[in-house]
Amino acid sequence: MKYIIFFCIFFATHLCIANDLDPKNYSEKAEITLLDRLEENSKTIELNKNSIAVYKNLEITLESCWKSPKNKNEYMAKILIIEFPKNKKTENSGESIFHGWIAKENKKVSNLKHRLYQMHLSRCVFKD
Repeated sequence: MKYIIFFCIFFATHLCIANDLDPKNYSEKAEITLLDRLEENSKTIELNKNSIAVYKNLEITLESCWKSPKNKNEYMAKILIIEFPKNKKTENSGESIFHGWIAKENKKVSNLKHRLYQMHLSRCVFKD
């Protein structure tokens, strides 16, 4: 009986991990919404994997975008944001202000918190 329970737990865990790691759940593109508190407006930006999108003095890079196989509205993206001093951009003058995962459904836990900007993940973009 002990071996049957172990096998069931192992198989169920392996199946869940395999579904989450399936390449079809990952995208090369994501859409984010960037709120500019100073200008009181928002902008939707489409990010391409490993390409740099520039907004004012920010450089935003998408590293990965994932869609849950269980919940079609659940997305997560790994993003790197580098901020440069205004009007003084040189190669090594930027400072990483965010590097991690953001979730569409749970904005309070994982999003950019900045004095001028707020960012939310809108969705991962998949080819139809």
